[in-house]
Amino acid sequence: MILGKLRLMGVSGVIDWVIQRISSVVISSYVLWLFAWILTADSVDYQAWKALFSNFWMQVYTVSTVIATCAHAWVGMWTIGSDYLTKRQFGDSAFLVRATYNAFCGLLLFLYAFWSFYIMWTLT
Repeated sequence: MILGKLRLMGVSGVIDWVIQRISSVVISSYVLWLFAWILTADSVDYQAWKALFSNFWMQVYTVSTVIATCAHAWVGMWTIGSDYLTKRQFGDSAFLVRATYNAFCGLLLFLYAFWSFYIMWTLT
């Protein structure tokens, strides 16, 4: 609710900042958890990995991390596009270049998320 009010006030950079910070905490905690699991696991072979990722809560954690990664990447890629794909750099075609770039980035992130969800939820 507060973030919605901030966006109405034209403070969308705050929302991007919050998304970046929250997603980086989720991603970092996931990496640290996997690192700790690798260090403490009896064996790190295919069966152990399959057992780990077949656990419902690990699947939820992984999917949450994928969503956080996509959100983090989208904010970063959008920022790059808006900062460097400008009218000064590309002239009158800047809008088309930026729109194509954003569409391409969005499509890649969607495919990445879809593929990850498919892998996570088809493990048996």
